[in-house]
Amino acid sequence: MSDLHIDPVEPGQVLLHIGMYKAGTTAIQNAAAALREELREHDVIYPGKSRNHARASLAIAGRQYGWTGKAPDLRYWNAIVEAVNEDPQSIGFVSHEYFAEYSTAVCQKVATGLKRPVKVVVTVRNLISLPTSMWQQVLKFGTTAPLDEWIKQRILDDSKEEPDLFRTRMLGGEAVAKWADVVGPENVIVVIVDKATPDLLMNSFEELLHLPHGFLTQLELDAGQLNRSMTANEVEFLRATNAVVKAKQTLGWSDYSKLYRHGAIEKMLAHPEADSEPQSLKVPEWTVEPLQAIAQEQIALIRQTGVKVIGDLDSIGKVPRNIGVNPKISTIPVSLASDFVANAAITLTDEIDRLDADMSRLAQQLRRRFPAGEPSPLDDWPTRKILQVGLIELSRRMARRARRVAKRLRSKG
Repeated sequence: MSDLHIDPVEPGQVLLHIGMYKAGTTAIQNAAAALREELREHDVIYPGKSRNHARASLAIAGRQYGWTGKAPDLRYWNAIVEAVNEDPQSIGFVSHEYFAEYSTAVCQKVATGLKRPVKVVVTVRNLISLPTSMWQQVLKFGTTAPLDEWIKQRILDDSKEEPDLFRTRMLGGEAVAKWADVVGPENVIVVIVDKATPDLLMNSFEELLHLPHGFLTQLELDAGQLNRSMTANEVEFLRATNAVVKAKQTLGWSDYSKLYRHGAIEKMLAHPEADSEPQSLKVPEWTVEPLQAIAQEQIALIRQTGVKVIGDLDSIGKVPRNIGVNPKISTIPVSLASDFVANAAITLTDEIDRLDADMSRLAQQLRRRFPAGEPSPLDDWPTRKILQVGLIELSRRMARRARRVAKRLRSKG
C-alpha cells in the first residue's frame, strides 16, 4: 500500500485533473459541476458551465471534436483561464481526460497558459479491465467495431509507427512521466481507483481541494452520472444502431451528440432497469496476458518517476474477476429498445421547442424595427428568411460589441 497522506493544493494554484480514462473522472466532474457554487464558498473555482472542460482542452491543443473536422474556438480555453485567475487566493480546478494524451509541447503550453502554479492529479485504474470499459465509452462516439476486434486493432497492435490514440489513453505511466517532466514530479499526484477502497477517490480530491469530508458525495449521483458499465444487451444495441447511423450518412456530429449521445444514451445509463435481461460484459480471456505485461510496464514507470502515489499501485495489474466469453446477442428486450427510442424522441422534441422559442424571440425583435400600425414584411416571410435576417442582426450586434471591447482595451493600454 502506498502513501495515504495528501498535501492540499495551496491557494493561488490550479489543480489540473488529467484523467486517466474510465478512472472515476465522470464522477468527479459531475460532482464538481453540480456543486460549482458551493465550491466557490470554499475558495475553489470550477470554471465554466459544462460538466467538464473538454472544449477548452481541445481548443488549446488545436484538436477536432467528434467528427466535425475542426477544433473548438480558442475562446473556450480563454474563458477557463480568465475564470481561474479571477481571485488570486482561490484554487482553480480544471478537469478532462484529454490533457493526459497530448504531446509534451502541448502539455507545456497548457501548464504555462493557466498562468498559475499547477498541480497535476492523475487517476489510474486496473489496466486489464480498462480496454473493455474504453470500448463501451467510444460506442457513445459512433464506434461500430466489435469488442475483440477493437481491442486487437486499437490497443494491442504495437506494429504501428505511432501508437494508436486509445492505446495512449490507457498508458497511465507514460502520462505521469510526461507531466512530471513538465511540472516536476513533486507537483504530480497519482490516485489509484480501486474497488477495494471505494472512498479513496472522492476523499483524495476533498483533501487536495481543502474541502470538508463528504463534500463531494453530498449529492447522490445516479447511475448515468457515475458513468456505469453497460450490459451486453446495451452495448450490442448501441453498436448496431451506430452502424445504421453511419451507413445512412444523414446525421452530423452535432445532431448525433445532442440527440443520441447526450440524449438517449445518457438517459439509458441513468435507468439500468430498462434492460429486463441484463448480462454483465466480460473482459475477453485472451487479452489478460498481453494487458498484464502492459500494466507491469506502467507500474514500473510510475515508480521510477518518484511522484506521490495514493493507494495500491500494484492493484492496476491484478487480474479482475469478470474474465470470460461474452454472449452472442441476436435479440434485445423490447423494454430496452422502446425506452431508448422514447428518450431520443423526447430529446428531439425538447430541441425543437428550444428552436421554436429562439425563432419567436427573433421575430419579436425584428417586428420592433417597424413603426406601429404599419404592415410588417414578416407576415409574408418564410421561417428560413426570418432566421437569416435574425442571424445577420445578431452578427451585427456581436461586431458592435467586439468593437466596443477593443476600444476599451486600447484606452487601457
